[in-house]
Amino acid sequence: MFRSFFLAGFECATGYNMHGEWIDQIAATEHDLHVDADYDRLVEVGIHAVREAIRWPLVDRHGRYDFSTVEPFVAAVRRHGFDVIWDLFHYGYPDELDPFADEFADRFAAYCRAAARFVASHAEGTCYFTPVNEPSYFAWAAGEVGRFAPHARGRGAELKFALARAAIRGIEAIWEECPAARIVNVDPICRVVPRANDAESAEHARRFNTRWVYEFWDVVAGLQRPEFGGSKRHLDIVGLNYYWTNQWELGAEGVPLADGDPRRVPLAALVRDAWRRYRTEVVVAETSALGEARAPWIHELSETAGELLRGGVPLGGICLYPILGMPEWHAREQWTRMGLWDLERDQDALRRVACAPMVEALHAVQERVPAIAGERWISLARTGREPFEALGRLVWQRSRDGSFALRLFRVDRPCRLWVLAVSLRVAGRAVDHVWTAAELRMIVDDRERWTLPRVAAVHGIDDVLEDHQRDRDWSAHQGALAQEAASLAAGERRRRVLRRALR
Repeated sequence: MFRSFFLAGFECATGYNMHGEWIDQIAATEHDLHVDADYDRLVEVGIHAVREAIRWPLVDRHGRYDFSTVEPFVAAVRRHGFDVIWDLFHYGYPDELDPFADEFADRFAAYCRAAARFVASHAEGTCYFTPVNEPSYFAWAAGEVGRFAPHARGRGAELKFALARAAIRGIEAIWEECPAARIVNVDPICRVVPRANDAESAEHARRFNTRWVYEFWDVVAGLQRPEFGGSKRHLDIVGLNYYWTNQWELGAEGVPLADGDPRRVPLAALVRDAWRRYRTEVVVAETSALGEARAPWIHELSETAGELLRGGVPLGGICLYPILGMPEWHAREQWTRMGLWDLERDQDALRRVACAPMVEALHAVQERVPAIAGERWISLARTGREPFEALGRLVWQRSRDGSFALRLFRVDRPCRLWVLAVSLRVAGRAVDHVWTAAELRMIVDDRERWTLPRVAAVHGIDDVLEDHQRDRDWSAHQGALAQEAASLAAGERRRRVLRRALR
C-alpha cells in the first residue's frame, strides 16, 4: 500500500489539555523546524511513508484558510518521495466552534475540502487522509471525562456520533476535490476483561468488545445511523491504533493487563477480528512500546505481520507512533521515551538521540521485509488462458463494492515487471484479466478509451448496465493508477541514477 511497510508517525495533537493549556505537539517536538532532517533520518532507516498533520486550528481562521504552516511539510514530502497519511483533525479545532453543534460538521467539511484541494495540488501519487483521528478516544477524553476541550462530562456517546457525522461529511468533501483519495479511518482497537465472578461486568465486557469498540467504524460504514450517509466506500481503509495500555480489566481503567496475563489477547487476533467484521484493507495506524520494551515490540510486530499476511489479512502497513519522543499532554515537563529517537534538550534545540536497540531491531526486521510486506507466490486468473503465476508483492489497490477491483503488483520472479490485475463483475458474470508492462502503459495513456464497458466487451460482455457512479469511480481509480505509475517510474529512475553513481 505504501512505499515502505513501516511508517513513521509524528505526534501532532493540538488543543487544550485538562489544565486548559494549549498544546501543539508538532511545535513542542520542533518537527516543524527540522522536518527535512527528520525525513533524512527516516530514509536512513528504510522508512518512506509517514503520518503527518494539517493542524486545523492553525489553518482555519474563521473560515478563511492559511496553509503556510503546511507548506514546509508538503515540500519535504516531495523532496524525499514519501507517502503521507494527512491527519486533518487531531483533537484540536478552532476556538469558536462547538463540536456538539450542527454547524460543526458544515465547518469541518468546508475545511476538509480546502485541505484536500491544497494537498492534491502539491501531491505526487495517491493522497491519503484521516479526517478525524481517534474519535472514540477523543469522545471519551473530551466528552466524558473532560481531559480535552470542550471539557464536557457525561456526553461521550453524543460526541462520538457527532464526530462520526462530521467525518462522513468530511470524506465526501475530500472526494469532491480529490476523487481518488484514500481514506484511513483511525480509531483505537481496545479490549476489556470482566472482573472475576461478576456476571454484570462480563456482560459489559461483551458489549464493549463486540459493539462499542467498533461503533465509529460501524457508523462510517453505514451499519449504524444510516441517516448519516455512511457506506462501505466511506470506510475504505481501517486504521487500528494499539498500545500496551489498550487492554484492561473493568474497574481498573488506567492499569493495563500485565504482559503475562493469560487474559491478554494478541494484537494479531484483534486485527483479524476487525478485518472479518469489515472485509477491507487494514493498517496498524499507531503502535509503540515504552523504554526498553521498544526493541522487543518491533520483533513482535514483525511476527504479527507475518501471521496476518500469511492468513490472508490485507495488512497494508504498521506505523511506529510516535517516531519521536514527546512531552506528555497533561504534564508538559515530562517526556516519553516511546520513539525511534528520544529528544534531549541541547541549549536552544531538541537533539534527536537514536534508541539503538530499537533501530537494530528495525534493521533486523527489514532484512525479512519481503515476507513482512506480503511478497508471496500469486496466481492471477486470466480469462481463456492459464493463470499468471509469479512471486510478487501487491503495491496498489482500488476497488468498488465488489463490482470491480484494480490491483498493481511488483513481480520479481520469474522476471521483473509490473502487473495490473483487473477483476470485473458485470451482468452476472465475472471477468478476470492480467495486463503486463506494455498493456499497462496503454491503460494509463488511453484512459478515455478504456472504460468499463470496453473492458467487458473484450471478454464478450456487451450488455453492461449503465451505472454513472461506478463509471466515475472507475475513471477516478484509473487517474490514481496513472499518478501511481508516474510516481513508481520516477522512483525507478532515481534508483537507476543512484546505482550508476555508486559504481
